[in-house]
Amino acid sequence: MVEFPQSAARMIPACGHAYELIVNRKVTHDAAPTYTDQVLSAAQRMTDTGWRLSKGKSKRKIDACIALVMALDRATTRTQTDAVAPSIVQVWE
Repeated sequence: MVEFPQSAARMIPACGHAYELIVNRKVTHDAAPTYTDQVLSAAQRMTDTGWRLSKGKSKRKIDACIALVMALDRATTRTQTDAVAPSIVQVWE
């Protein structure tokens, strides 16, 4: 488990990267209606430093969409912490 603060500094690049992966068809899903609804319910919110996803004025859930953004970021972005993780994993094996 890795902490993923939903700060602007973390979410703005993650949302942009997720968008690129989706429009370039590098990631797809099985058209599950509940998931589709949550992704389509997410709104783009502009900030001074870029855009990120939010609920906007909607009352609909977007948790699955935010989880997708965070998962894609973790799966495709290497951080300094990641460099330490393999040795920790090897200790437990």
